[in-house]
Amino acid sequence: LLDIDVQGAGQVRNSGAPASYLFILPPSFEVLEARLRGRATDSEEVIARRLGVARSEIAEADRFDFRIINDDIDRAAGEFVDLVESLRAGPS
Repeated sequence: LLDIDVQGAGQVRNSGAPASYLFILPPSFEVLEARLRGRATDSEEVIARRLGVARSEIAEADRFDFRIINDDIDRAAGEFVDLVESLRAGPS
């Protein structure tokens, strides 16, 4: 299990290693921005940069095998666990 960005996923994909790709999405770009601002830990410049990166990465989500929307942490975590368990079990 790797926790990597879009570029890292591309490198794994290009390596030919067998893998399944999961993209965890925010409910919306507006929610993502509110979350970043709500943390009050980054400067405006850092927030702007992170939002720019997020916008380009979210545009790549369709290239992933699975997508989970992180709108509710308990539901999203449960969906993640269910996905991992089904992938471990293999085709039925």
